[in-house]
Amino acid sequence: MFRGLLIALACAGSPAVPAKDPAPAVSVPMDAPTPSGVHRGPGADEAAHVLGGFWAAGAGYAAATHVDLDSRDRPLVAVATAAAASLAKEAFDAWVQDERFSGADLLADALGAFAFLALVAVAGP
Repeated sequence: MFRGLLIALACAGSPAVPAKDPAPAVSVPMDAPTPSGVHRGPGADEAAHVLGGFWAAGAGYAAATHVDLDSRDRPLVAVATAAAASLAKEAFDAWVQDERFSGADLLADALGAFAFLALVAVAGP
């Protein structure tokens, strides 16, 4: 029962599109300090990376389950899939979109992947 729910959560479609904000958009870098000099907390980008890491790990786990890998190998495939997707996204950002390679985004992706593994550990193989 939990396995089906776990795979359904991991393979769910993309998140719903948020409602438009009536306030005008202001372009502020995520790591820009506030006027008081304190950095802002995690924002929508980090939340999207956590969800992306969770989803990628779930996709790897589901694929490993589909090909009937041993239950001990499935978490390794999940982590490898999430890591590959995360590194590919950061490489795309750096090389194609001329953005900086972000260690914080990689950490958020890893947090999502390990959240998935924690859910697997609670739900069982």
